[in-house]
Amino acid sequence: MSQNDIIAMIIGIGGLNMRNMERVKCSVRRSLLFLIFIGIIAITTFFSLIQIRAVKEKAKVEEENFKAYIKNTAKSYIFGIDLILNMIENQTHKKAVEIEKLVLKNYNEKRNWDFSLEEFLDGTEYIDINIINNNNIISHGTNKGNINLNFNRWSVMSDGLEKIRIYGVSDIDGRGSSAITGEPMNYIFQATQDKKYIIEVGVALRRYAEKSHQTITMNNILEELMNNDYVEHIDYYDNYGTKYNFFEDKITGSLSISEEDRPYFERARDENKTISHEKKIKGKKYTEEYIPYESITEKGKTSGVIKVTYDFSSKYKLMIEFLMIIFSALCCIIIFTYAIGRKVTDLMSPIDNLLAGMKKVSMGKYDTQIEIYTNNEFEILGHNFNRMVKEIDTNKRAIIEQRDEIHSLYEEQIAISEELEQALASNKKTYFETIQALAKAIDAKDHYTQGHCHRVMEYSVAIARKMGFLECQLDDLRCGAILHDIGKIGIPESILNKNGKLTDEEFKIIKSHTSIGYDIVKDIDFLASSKNIVYEHHEKFDGTGYPEGLKGEEISIFSRIVCVADSYDAMTSNRAYRKSMKVEQAIEELEKWKGIQFDPQVVDVFVEIIKNNNLLSS
Repeated sequence: MSQNDIIAMIIGIGGLNMRNMERVKCSVRRSLLFLIFIGIIAITTFFSLIQIRAVKEKAKVEEENFKAYIKNTAKSYIFGIDLILNMIENQTHKKAVEIEKLVLKNYNEKRNWDFSLEEFLDGTEYIDINIINNNNIISHGTNKGNINLNFNRWSVMSDGLEKIRIYGVSDIDGRGSSAITGEPMNYIFQATQDKKYIIEVGVALRRYAEKSHQTITMNNILEELMNNDYVEHIDYYDNYGTKYNFFEDKITGSLSISEEDRPYFERARDENKTISHEKKIKGKKYTEEYIPYESITEKGKTSGVIKVTYDFSSKYKLMIEFLMIIFSALCCIIIFTYAIGRKVTDLMSPIDNLLAGMKKVSMGKYDTQIEIYTNNEFEILGHNFNRMVKEIDTNKRAIIEQRDEIHSLYEEQIAISEELEQALASNKKTYFETIQALAKAIDAKDHYTQGHCHRVMEYSVAIARKMGFLECQLDDLRCGAILHDIGKIGIPESILNKNGKLTDEEFKIIKSHTSIGYDIVKDIDFLASSKNIVYEHHEKFDGTGYPEGLKGEEISIFSRIVCVADSYDAMTSNRAYRKSMKVEQAIEELEKWKGIQFDPQVVDVFVEIIKNNNLLSS
């Protein structure tokens, strides 16, 4: 036996001689060289694609950052302009109101417009007077360019005019842009006594600024923001879709938002969020963003929409060329790969056997043995795999024992978690029992309100459930509702149980119970989310309540719920100063004060609960 045969036997290859082994090794090496060559090409392509993706993602991030910069900068500049306009409005408002009152008085006396509106201006060049008839059309005015202007083009404006005629109160006073010139205006409206006309007095803020040597540079600022490769145009519109123009003679294009763009404008305005969409103009793709703008100043809220048109087409030109190069390279690689496919298939056969064996082992079949007879290194790999599987089977029991030990530790952890949950539940029960004891102390103070706090809590929870609140949200409501009158502990019983009408001073003391109650619970951690109910449950929906005069949704939803429940129970319970109402009468009172004292939605839900639970006449 030759030395090569002995070496072959030692390494476990059996009848292969050294010459055959060397030949087989060379065959495998050639195959591997082919695979390495393909691998290099594939890896190069892979990292090229990653680079393209990274460049694309970076470009996208830069684009979003650039948009955010333009958005924030434009908002900042417009806020600065708002401050200037607010200052001008403060200087001119009194004059505008005086003119409006004089015109209104003159018409109410004469009942016609046979008099000159110009005489009320007294030479004031920055104020316009317009008379709007019942068709929402300007019939008379000091600025002839406004005559026959039809406000029915803007639904929000026409609705506002109708409210002025019906209720005599305007909710459309404030700043806007002129539909004729686009210049910033401040308008006030007032209906005549016979409701046939509405007097509109508009202060031209730009004209006043020029007259008083103040400057408004909004258009210049917007043009500065457009001084780059990507911003095509920036416009600022009021809430009616009319573009602001701060230059007297510089009007480019239409002042009104186009019908094509109006849906995006209205979505941005109504939903108060940035709306973005792609748009083609003369075959070129642009990105348009409609950005809602709102600022709160001492004069109230000012809002509008900023429209920014971007052109990012040049940014992607180089990337497209790079993609074409990569695409060509990929085509070459595909052709080359197909040519060597047969060789790779032969090489992959033993690998498939190995993978199949590994899959069986991963499924727990540790008696698996694979057969590879390729007369090359893969056969040695197969023998080593079989030996490894036997070693795994030997260690199988040790692994199972470790698994059982881990399972025992897991069960112990679950038991500890259950004990903690029970302890938390016990603490929660103790907290609520303490709260109930406090509520009974409140009831004991005023014998006419026995059980009042508990009933208010039950009504409040029923309303919240009906409105869709989850059970996990109701604990804060329960605590706040049952403790809503805890501040009465600090009110003298002589006032609480007084049979007659309270004096102003006594009523002032009674009202202090919300602040007293808040001070009692504000530093208690588990009542942190309930303290606002104690403080706000006497706030009214129209803002006339106490202690802060909060209005509408400024009042927390749980406080609005407790307000309805508290009032209902008070009306259907005997008190020192009156007997209880019937349920039907209480419902009538809730409906009567809906939208004034009470949240309309809460009232509707509670009335439905009362009717569905047959509480009427009970």
